[in-house]
Amino acid sequence: MRLSSCHSASRYIALVALFGGLLTQSSLAQLSFGGAPPSWEMNEKALGTVPTLTVPPQDNERLLEQANRNPVGKGVQFGQPVALVAKANQVGVWKTLADGTLLWRLRLSSPSAIHLSVFFSQFSLPKGAAFFAYTDDHQYSSGAITELSNQPDGRLYLTPLPDEAIILELAVRPESRDQVKIEVAHVVHGFRALPLAARRLQSFATSGGCHIDAACSTAAVHSDQSRSVGVILSSSGAGCTGALINNTAQDGRPLFLTADHCFDGDQGTYAVLFNYNATSCSGSEGITTQGIGGASLLSRTRTSLAQEPPFETDFMLFELFRRPPASFNAFYAGWNRATTAAGISSTYCFSHPCGDVKKYAFTSSAPVLRGLNSLGNPVSGNKYWEVDWAGNTATEPGSSGSPLFDPQGRIIGQLFGGLSYCAGPSTCRNDGATDYIPGPDWYGAVGQSWTGGGTASTRLRDYLDPSSTNVSTLTGANTPNPAPAGYCFSAAESTEDSRIDRVQLSTLNVNTGSSGCVRYTDLTANSTSLSAGMGYTLTVTKGSCGGNYPYTAKAFIDWNNDKDFDDAGETVATTAVLSGTAAISTTVTVPMSVVNGVSTVMRVVLREQLGGESSAGAVAATVACDIYPWGETEDYTINLVNAATSVEDAASGYNDPALDLFPNPATAPVTVRWRISQQAGPALVTFVDASGAVAYSSSMPY
Repeated sequence: MRLSSCHSASRYIALVALFGGLLTQSSLAQLSFGGAPPSWEMNEKALGTVPTLTVPPQDNERLLEQANRNPVGKGVQFGQPVALVAKANQVGVWKTLADGTLLWRLRLSSPSAIHLSVFFSQFSLPKGAAFFAYTDDHQYSSGAITELSNQPDGRLYLTPLPDEAIILELAVRPESRDQVKIEVAHVVHGFRALPLAARRLQSFATSGGCHIDAACSTAAVHSDQSRSVGVILSSSGAGCTGALINNTAQDGRPLFLTADHCFDGDQGTYAVLFNYNATSCSGSEGITTQGIGGASLLSRTRTSLAQEPPFETDFMLFELFRRPPASFNAFYAGWNRATTAAGISSTYCFSHPCGDVKKYAFTSSAPVLRGLNSLGNPVSGNKYWEVDWAGNTATEPGSSGSPLFDPQGRIIGQLFGGLSYCAGPSTCRNDGATDYIPGPDWYGAVGQSWTGGGTASTRLRDYLDPSSTNVSTLTGANTPNPAPAGYCFSAAESTEDSRIDRVQLSTLNVNTGSSGCVRYTDLTANSTSLSAGMGYTLTVTKGSCGGNYPYTAKAFIDWNNDKDFDDAGETVATTAVLSGTAAISTTVTVPMSVVNGVSTVMRVVLREQLGGESSAGAVAATVACDIYPWGETEDYTINLVNAATSVEDAASGYNDPALDLFPNPATAPVTVRWRISQQAGPALVTFVDASGAVAYSSSMPY
């Protein structure tokens, strides 16, 4: 069992070492809600020069050589931390904007850096403030970051932007300036190219050649499980893998399982990159922008090389600060807390060896449950799944914490360490050997970690089974967020302040003001019918769970019932930025093309304006599918009636081409024409309005 990345020993040490560097890209800012920095919509020259703080020059070639020559304790290192202490109340420049908003800006520079990252020893924003970081050319940005990124330890990891200089920008209400706490502790000078750092997609590390890309057909049969797996990044480096995992409440809580030895001591400085895969089997690198920054540690079992039995199962469970948005198409993996191998005839895993794009390993043999000590020697007590890989597949440093799946696609453990390696050299292999080693690899068993050390901070049970169902297995789910089947998720991140109190449309009149303060409400049990070509008044009333802040609202109706709100005309109502809680009304006109009898969804989104955000920016940022800081989303059912196809022969039960109604739609008069080819006897003609009430009924002779 290897002890370092350059000696034959444990993957445990090899992966701790990988946290000595730096990896990520602009989209991984803490709880970032998008939008543009306020200064981008202004004349920046008129705002004045931004003061620059510059760190001492760094020698990229020397740093790279040192990192490659001394991998022990550093692993695959990407950047060099450089102290730079800067406080917002002491450096930078403040400006007052036309609307009274205070704008603070500061430029940080590290000459010759390929990418630049910032670590804040103090970061705390008041309600309504919005923070951004961006490159000089405005090509890359992080933000908006809000008070929802305030962490218990007061720290924040602002992940790298691909330039040697970045600008920090804060917009805050004048009365809240004294509540701002921003203190930079260090920047990380990037000396090794990362994804997007060279403004092109590339692997930041090269794993061995035996690995199978997650996009290959052999692996793609497990695409759901693959979508749960992400690479873990930290303020000091990268190097581990983990997986989003489901819980019995099925509430979409973003729980992430990995190995305890990946813990770097600062729980608030993690980020996870999802869907970092090859575009095709052996293809080029794909998405590198689907990341979530910030996590809170929930439970773990500590590990120590000096600890002889018991050696715990090396798990760590943390909660991401933000649910993966719909665009990530994330999967919440199921789990199996088995403590025997019965029924587990084969296993497979997905991981990021060397931090490379996602790879796949498999075996058709049953795993063996063993007790291990820190050197991989058998002992009684601790339970680890032992796996030997098939098909020349393997794991490598960087794979630590990756999930082991049973044949049903449920996680049974997370990678602790092992001996497997691809044949040939790789950036993960520094021992000079070139042979292929299938294993064994060892995974801490979920079944053993279930009760762990007997407390909530040392076991999985409290978080994976919050409903206390005591089930032994749980199936995975596609983003189990509370939204109508097939529709994307939309919700506020916070339950504070703004909410929707009432929605009215035709016969729909729903008061949710007494339901408390919630992020999202599924009200599809409430419905109304709308007729093609007709106009209806939609009224939305805003409420408050605290303060009243400027907001905008939009309504969307999925007219063609294709499970999205992206088609022309499906944004049916839009407000400007408003204040107060007065009811707002607009007219919704139903397209003539709607299909008779279809039931679909109306979504109402109410979103607070961010600090420094323009009115146009606030309106544009209010969309049907997203997570936003404050407000509420509500979904309703709409039953559609197309009057052009609603003339029917009641006896035959289908639309009769011999029946005409014109003009259609109409107010008055209206003509009904019934063409018959033979004597048919009298007919009963009935007019039913949109609410279902009979407006006219009469018997007509033939």
